Amino acid sequence: MASKPRVTHAAFRRGIGVAVRTFREAEGMEPGKLAELSEFDLGELDAIEKGEYLDLGVWGLERIAAVLGIRPSQIMALGETVANRPSKGKRT
Repeated sequence: MASKPRVTHAAFRRGIGVAVRTFREAEGMEPGKLAELSEFDLGELDAIEKGEYLDLGVWGLERIAAVLGIRPSQIMALGETVANRPSKGKRT
């Protein structure tokens, strides 16, 4: 059985960011409201959604998920799916 290629930490962070933004927008929630309710400042949430926040951790993921009314595993699953997509411009 062939194994999947490993996803880099940067790609996974970007995937998590896309997932957070996707779920937030699906709820019709503004970034400032999610930041406030999940106890992040707006700059931190912006960095999370861009995949630039290096220290989200399980606790931060749980806070965001709770505000969005979803499970942290849903964010991680979508994040992994996004991270595994081929990069634009690459051929597979």
